[in-house]
Amino acid sequence: MKSGSLLHRLFQECSIPDMGFIRLILFPVSLIYGAVMIIRNLLFDIRILRTYKSSIPVISVGNVTTGGTGKTPVVVMLTGMLLKAGKSVCVISRGYGRNTKALTVGFDGFASKAFPEQTGDELSMIINRFEENKGAFFAIADGKRVNAVKYAESNFKPDVIILDDAYQHRYIKRNLDIVVVSSEQSGIKDRTLLPAGNLREPLACLCRADLIIRNLKFAGKKNTYPLNTVPELYISYEAEGFYNTLGEQPDTGGRTFVSISGIADNRSFKNILKEKGYDTIHDYSFRDHHSYTSADTDEITRGRDADTVYLTTEKDFVKLKNFSNFTERNNLYFLKLKVRVDETALMSILKGKNIL
Repeated sequence: MKSGSLLHRLFQECSIPDMGFIRLILFPVSLIYGAVMIIRNLLFDIRILRTYKSSIPVISVGNVTTGGTGKTPVVVMLTGMLLKAGKSVCVISRGYGRNTKALTVGFDGFASKAFPEQTGDELSMIINRFEENKGAFFAIADGKRVNAVKYAESNFKPDVIILDDAYQHRYIKRNLDIVVVSSEQSGIKDRTLLPAGNLREPLACLCRADLIIRNLKFAGKKNTYPLNTVPELYISYEAEGFYNTLGEQPDTGGRTFVSISGIADNRSFKNILKEKGYDTIHDYSFRDHHSYTSADTDEITRGRDADTVYLTTEKDFVKLKNFSNFTERNNLYFLKLKVRVDETALMSILKGKNIL
């Protein structure tokens, strides 16, 4: 797509009506940001900025907005499908919120090698899901993802590499470029570029994608956020239930429940609890990617009796389970989600891209 038409779309997408006062003030900066993104993409298109081509098939899972669109559940879904098909998989993430910038091996195919603080909570959650797949699953955190891909090629030699949150990271050539869009994204903030809105680049840039996955989460289909630029699939979530590390579900008889969550949309977690019939006496809500401390766990458990059941998300669980004083003395369970998708259609796409 020509840069002129992209610029035209940029002004269309950054429409001013109904924009809040702060966003309105930031709107001129969004225009500058959008122009920079267009120029950057153009430099990749004409190959002034170069991309690295791996000898291993690469899948990228990303989005065009900030916030929780559901990239990680899609990475989990793809990893599970590929492992089931007999492929070895290496997941590479920049590791948002981790305490180091160095390349960190989260899972070397046989054992976990780092804490969530070193890999980021989302990659740690993925490791927690697939660590039983010895010799077939690997995980690396590194902001310099070209280095991580080369490390995986040399040390792990997987059949497939999955890049988490990499749609804007164009330094690596990918066989399949997936963009995840939430069905909840319909407001002006999701149609306006940063910093006035949540859009990382103009919607016209979706023409680069090979596949758009519309995430319905727990809702039905919504006719919003029209894209219609590349092939699309729908996914939805199914709450399988709450489990502890032993795979046991909580006994609901005579128990009191407390919820703990630190995700992009804490309200969605509370809604699941209500739908599942868990009447909580207190809900602890933290910011996304919250780093828990002993002070947090002390506050959460203060004044609670031994029968209290603590319900949390899978992403929060991988961090909370490291506080032995909390997990050994209390009943902690995490919500396990299953992603529903047209597997036949997705498998066909993977085969068409020579990934399967």
